[in-house]
Amino acid sequence: MRTLAFDGRTGAAGDMLLAALLAAGADADALTPVTDALPVEYHIDRREEHGLSATTVDVRLTDERADDGDGDDGLPSLDKAGGHGHGHDGNGHSHDHDDESHDPDGHSRGPDGHTHAEGHGVTRTYPEVVGIVESMGLDERAESIALGAFRRLGEAEATVHDTDLDSTAFHEVGADDAIADIVGVALLVADLDPEAVVTTPVFAGGGETTMAHGTYPVPAPAVVEIASEADWELRGGPVEKELLTPTGAAILAE
Repeated sequence: MRTLAFDGRTGAAGDMLLAALLAAGADADALTPVTDALPVEYHIDRREEHGLSATTVDVRLTDERADDGDGDDGLPSLDKAGGHGHGHDGNGHSHDHDDESHDPDGHSRGPDGHTHAEGHGVTRTYPEVVGIVESMGLDERAESIALGAFRRLGEAEATVHDTDLDSTAFHEVGADDAIADIVGVALLVADLDPEAVVTTPVFAGGGETTMAHGTYPVPAPAVVEIASEADWELRGGPVEKELLTPTGAAILAE
């Protein structure tokens, strides 16, 4: 059986999963439906981390339409949760978090202080995000994975905030770059076409993280809810940082 196995010992975020799948052999050309539909581009690179050659993916906005929330495409953008610029070796193992710092919204900055995701503040609802994904013309498997991950995120947020799914607001994961993470992973998984997908227990990190609604202990409430619904195991540590984002949790659960 052709099996795709994720190593969860260093957590998961959308860009980490993109890099791991590309390192595992997925074709970067499979990401074209996203770049055709949204003002984003995938910057794929290799760098050395602790003596290991690593694949990195950075999703960057390419158009001011993504910044003003009122562009020609009519698609507002908003904040993305979690950190960016994570590296992986050929087995999808992660990187050195110490090279990065985070601004108060949880967006990571490299050593040069560059913010990888910009253009925030407009909120999309769950149905709006679903509409964007469905408009991309994805193949059946990729669309199913992407919509399933967003549904898990929406249901977790609805539970945490005691709202109904259709009125759930995505403050961090409705941005163009976050949609590019989730749909991109779905496309790369579909390209690899595994018969089964598994993951080891996932380490969530520790300490605190700051999001749109305030500062919370790690793992964040939405991450805990997603893991509970998926009935899989989270582990704390091994560092006092957020290793597992809601986006990463929803993708792995789906």
